[in-house]
Formats: sequence, C-alpha cells, structure tokens
Amino acid sequence: MKKLIILILSLLLACVMTCALAEEAALTGTWYLVEAHAGETVMNPAAMGMNLTITLNEDGTVQTTTGQGDTTMEKTGVWVLTDDGISVTVEDETEEFAYADGYLTADLGGVMGYFSQEEPVAEEVTLPAAIAAESEEQFLGTWNADSVLLGDTLLPAAAMGETGYYVIEPGKATEYSMEEGQEEPNVSEYTTELQEGALVLSKPNPLYPAFGDEFDTVVCRLYDNGQISLEQSLGESLIVFYLTKAE
Repeated sequence: MKKLIILILSLLLACVMTCALAEEAALTGTWYLVEAHAGETVMNPAAMGMNLTITLNEDGTVQTTTGQGDTTMEKTGVWVLTDDGISVTVEDETEEFAYADGYLTADLGGVMGYFSQEEPVAEEVTLPAAIAAESEEQFLGTWNADSVLLGDTLLPAAAMGETGYYVIEPGKATEYSMEEGQEEPNVSEYTTELQEGALVLSKPNPLYPAFGDEFDTVVCRLYDNGQISLEQSLGESLIVFYLTKAE
C-alpha cells in the first residue's frame, strides 16, 4: 500500500510538472498590446501609432518594447508563472498579468491592457470630408464635443474628458469645459476670423513671450455631414475634435 501511495503521488507530481511546463511553453514568445480599455472605451494602440510588446523567453528572461512612431524603448527583466498567469519584473517594478482565453491582461495605470500573440492591425477610419465655408454664419451656434481623432483612432470625446461645448457668435467664440468634480465650467473666449474657408479662433497666450507664440490659435473647419472640427497642435502632434451642433 505504501508503495502504491508513493507511486500515485509521483504520477500526480509528474502531471503537475508536465502541465506547468506545457503552460509555460504556451506563454513563451512575443505578446502584443492589442486593446486598451478605459471604462467603456476600447482603443487600438496600433491605430494610434503606439506599440507595447512583451517577449517571454524560455530561460525566464523578458524583453519589453514600448514606442510611438519612430521612438522605441527596450528594457529587460524576468518573468515567472503564477496561479492566475505570470509576474513580470523589469527594473525593480513588478506587474501581474492574468492569463485567460488566449490573452494576457493587466491594469496599466487605470487602463486595462489586453495582450495577444497576434500582432494588431490598425483599422481604417472613415472621416467626414471638409468643405470650404463661404461665411462665418455657417459656424454660428452651440456645438457639443462629439469625438476626437488621435492618430488614426477616432474616440468618443468623453474618453478624453471632453464634456464641454463651444458657443460661436459673430466675431467671437466661447469655450465651456468641465473637469470632474467641478460645479462651474472653465470659460475661454476667442476672437474669430474667416480665413481661406476655415474659421480661426485666437486668444492671447498667457505664456508669451517666454514660451510659445503671442496667440493660441485653433482652426475650425466645416464638414459635409454638418459637423465642425477644432484642430489644435500639441508639439508635433495634431489633435482634431469633432463637434455636433446642438438642436
């Protein structure tokens, strides 16, 4: 009986070790960040020109690659199996990843990241066509933030914290923006001028002349679907907000 018990325990241990090795073998390789979930908003990093990969090697080492556009950063560390997935340690920082249904998932600073061994593909975004405005009257009214274009990704404006609106009147525009916890909106006033079929919004730059130009400017364009857009430069990036006219 004692020999039988030892044999059974040995078989069970061998099974556990085999299963662990099989799981480890299934996890080795390169994992790509394919989705980022912020609340109900789902973003495709590839469409935004961003990439984050995790390469799990059989010897327990790991390489991470993060980048946007032509800028890339690589780091190395170690990884181990856990009850729910894996634990990755890079430069004394440890991140826990759960593994289920072919995905590694982790909370990346409040955004849930989904990693797959299939490289993500940027989906083509269909955008409205800009048209040249003939007069400033075409822009007049109250406009609510609808969506925002980041790279090639079109996101709901609420995902960017944009819950405000613009009121455009002859010769001026007023921006009302709200941040979480505020009872009263922030108010910014612009002067407006029609230039080459677009409405240019301008206000004095409070950091001039130490930083930036004398005026902050936003280019407002008209579209064939009845929307308008606001284009604002942030360094080398261009952020485009689409707004819909209030009824």
